[in-house]
Amino acid sequence: MLLIVAGWGACLVPFAFAPLGVTLICFAVGGLVYGPFVPLTYALFQSITTTANLPSVLAARSAALIVATPLGTAIGGPIVAGIGAGWTLTASGAATVGLTALATLVWRPRPSRALAPSPV
Repeated sequence: MLLIVAGWGACLVPFAFAPLGVTLICFAVGGLVYGPFVPLTYALFQSITTTANLPSVLAARSAALIVATPLGTAIGGPIVAGIGAGWTLTASGAATVGLTALATLVWRPRPSRALAPSPV
């Protein structure tokens, strides 16, 4: 999933300085890269959450996304007005790639359930 996020961010980076044709191709590639993200996140939630807790976890996720959309618009609007749409997309892409790199450094994979010792 981190590769998907980094790939999407990388597709946004050229928007401030690339010609229109390149940015259109970047948007198309970005859409292809990002496409599997939502199904993968749902599969991840389903695999690491108990059946009893799954409705609450998915409701919390939805609540966070409902708040994030207008908040992002409220924050992004003045940024677009200040530096322009192209530079805003470039800054967003660079921040996304940077945060993905940071997340990659601090992420620790969980041991596989199949390899975990069984209780005695």
